[in-house]
Amino acid sequence: RTLWPRAVAGAYVPQWVLTAPFPEVLAKWDELLASGKKVVAIGGSDAHAMSFSLGPLTRTVYPYEFLFKAVNTHLILPYVLSQDTVQAQQQIYDALSAGHCFIGNGLIESPRGFEFAAKSGSTEAMMGDPLMLQEDVELRVTSPHPAWLRLIRDGRCVAQQTGTELVWHSRQPGVFRVEAYRQYWGELRGWVFTNPIYVRAA
Repeated sequence: RTLWPRAVAGAYVPQWVLTAPFPEVLAKWDELLASGKKVVAIGGSDAHAMSFSLGPLTRTVYPYEFLFKAVNTHLILPYVLSQDTVQAQQQIYDALSAGHCFIGNGLIESPRGFEFAAKSGSTEAMMGDPLMLQEDVELRVTSPHPAWLRLIRDGRCVAQQTGTELVWHSRQPGVFRVEAYRQYWGELRGWVFTNPIYVRAA
């Protein structure tokens, strides 16, 4: 019974339904990361575009045009994607396996240009990379649009800032990732979820 209003809203106003990953999913991810495993997160839409008819009325629930603009995995490539199919496939596989990617909900706002990087000494790292700790590490988040930025270390929020940039210094190793939230349809919703940077003790 309690699902009925949400199901109706999903059929007629799908923007209202998409909120964020379940907290249990994020907690399990953090648990696996804390155990020493490298777990790359990717996201996508379960697209079916189901059509229903009631007499002369027909409604397509979650049309493809809507879903393919929603939750997607954004890759960080060192070079422009090759025009050669085989090379392009390898570029994509390499980025995914390395964790050089983040999940973004493009319905809220385009996350193109979102960055999460770290620097320790003269060594730099991006999402998915390990980084050896040398005295301290600077973690920097840059967003193309204002958002509530949260820096997560080993499953706990250690810094947060509303705006387009968050900079934080740490002398402790850990698994760092970022969550970004924006207002959409009157509610704060998950916008970007990055893969971690693995800061290791020297």
